[in-house]
Parts: sequence; structure tokens; C-alpha cells
Amino acid sequence: MSSSDRCDDNPASGILVYCEDNTLQLLESHNKGCLWKVQGLACGHNCNIGRSLQVDPRSDGQKNSQLVLTGLNQAPGYIHWFDPTRERLASSLEVVPFNRISKTEPDERPLPKPAITGHVFSKNGEDLITIDESQTENIYVGALEEPMKGDEYGTVSTIRFWSWNYSSSTKGESAPPYNEIASMTYPHGPKNRISAIDMSKDGTFACTVSCHEKAFRVWQKN
Repeated sequence: MSSSDRCDDNPASGILVYCEDNTLQLLESHNKGCLWKVQGLACGHNCNIGRSLQVDPRSDGQKNSQLVLTGLNQAPGYIHWFDPTRERLASSLEVVPFNRISKTEPDERPLPKPAITGHVFSKNGEDLITIDESQTENIYVGALEEPMKGDEYGTVSTIRFWSWNYSSSTKGESAPPYNEIASMTYPHGPKNRISAIDMSKDGTFACTVSCHEKAFRVWQKN
């Protein structure tokens, strides 16, 4: 019944599963009993939330570990931190802005929603790198994409570097958990998309791979 699942590095903590009925469930690894279940996530049809589930490294191993979620169809361009103990949204970060007002007339086609296609944390959670894609009607900008409906869009890829916002815990929920310190569009060239990203445990180095460019690039933190 589940569309996808993801386990963390500690087998004793259980198996995290996202199901087709739009529920998030934590199952015991030894008898598959349900430890807790969360309903009402901001997901639509064909949501690939299971590919982006992980435990927040800053809370990993703690009693109130938080889950990091991306790819929610009803919240494009956002990373969410969810507290399963209190069953509430703990924090959120807008990675890529999205204009929800434009092109709302019936005869207008809205642009596709932006997507966070990759993100990675350092081991202590101090550093975060995200990869996002957004579409433009200018087909001469970015990688050319031809959806099934026949409309052509240019896809712009951006890599963003973030650092932990220490004031977020003192200023409350209004403060973002991370501050953007640098960003770069077309990190693998204007016509190439990013296929994968990873980071060293200490956050000093990162590596991105582009199958379109047939190359990888190494990024160093100054």
C-alpha cells in the first residue's frame, strides 16, 4: 500500500513509510507495528515525498527528532521540518520563490511549479546545499523542456548554499532556520541540469554531477 519508504541509519528506530492514502507512518522494524501515523500532509497526486524524507541531522539521535520533507505538491519550493512527537510543523524554509498570483485566468496556462530537485546537509547540520529548478516561457533560457501537453519551457537550475541561522531559535517561527549565503544559476552551464549532489561530512567540500554535461564539479567552502 505504500508508494515509497525510507529508513535512517539506525535500524532500531524503525521504518518510515509514506503511503498512498497521504499518511506518514513509522513502523517498528521487528514486528512492523505502527508507532505513530501522521495524516493531512500538503500533498497532491503523484507526490514523490518518499524520495525526499530524512531525519534532520541537528536533531538526529534526540528524543524529539524532526523529519525533513521536500517535494510537497501544495508547497512548491519549500523545505519543511516536521515534529512527529508534537504532530506539527516545526519550521519551513522557502528555497525558491513562486508567484502564486499570476496566470489565474481560465484561458491562461500557469507555469509549472518550481521544484527542489536535491538537497544535502553536513553531518552536524550547520551547512545545507540545495538544487532547485524553475521554468520560464523563454525557451532560449536554460535547458529546453517539452512536457507532454506540447508547451515548451526553459528550465533554470540553481545551486544555493545555506548556513544555520542561530537566531532562529530565539526569534521564534518567523525566522528562517537557514540563511542563504551564496547562489549560482547554471552551475553546469546554461543548457545542462544537475543530476546529483553530495557533501563531505564537515561541509568543507561538495560535489555535483550533471549527466547532460557528462561532468562533475567540486565546490569548496571558504
